[in-house]
Amino acid sequence: MQAHPDVHVITQALDFADVEAIEDGWKAAVAKIAAPAPGAPAPKAILINNAGSLGNVVPVRKMTSAASVACAVTTNITAPLWLSSLFLRYTAELEGDAAAAPASTSTSAGSGVESRSHTSGLEVGVRASTIINISSLCAIKAFATQSLYCTNKAARDMLHATIAAEEPSVRVARSVCATFTHPACCVPPATCHLPPATQPHLPPADSRAKLRARAARHAHAR
Repeated sequence: MQAHPDVHVITQALDFADVEAIEDGWKAAVAKIAAPAPGAPAPKAILINNAGSLGNVVPVRKMTSAASVACAVTTNITAPLWLSSLFLRYTAELEGDAAAAPASTSTSAGSGVESRSHTSGLEVGVRASTIINISSLCAIKAFATQSLYCTNKAARDMLHATIAAEEPSVRVARSVCATFTHPACCVPPATCHLPPATQPHLPPADSRAKLRARAARHAHAR
């Protein structure tokens, strides 16, 4: 934030293990967002589904708590799905409001500046809606003791692929895999034994090299 002192950050805590509380937390976050100044460009709406949980790191045979399994699935799948639904409904309403009925306007005396009246939040439409899913190598490769995490990450990828198919006007990055962008985590594809169907998840080799070099430069600069 020191590099961008003009950026104002608003935070809202959410417990993804408590699905019933997510909608209340979403509404509380939206209520904190101020309407843009008259004449300002329409805001961008970006949802990054990043939160997750490893769950029980044990072989399936040694799992003894159905409640802990359900909690991991709720945190990794149910909560992001519900949050994505809230986000899509919210941005669709904004875009619909902006394109539909004319809003009341007012002109400041002598200024000739026309402003649109709004009640709250971002009721001015959005330039573009984007959903980004932070994925993992575990979405496409099985690891012993990681059954919950691998299953949930694979399901998250498919959730976002489905959203992309359902919402052509929304930009969806269905699988941004940090494993292939962080130099400490990069695994050569030849060692992953990935089936051909999973190859689209991987950036080209030259892109991975560039990403590793950029990440290394950034780490050195810090």
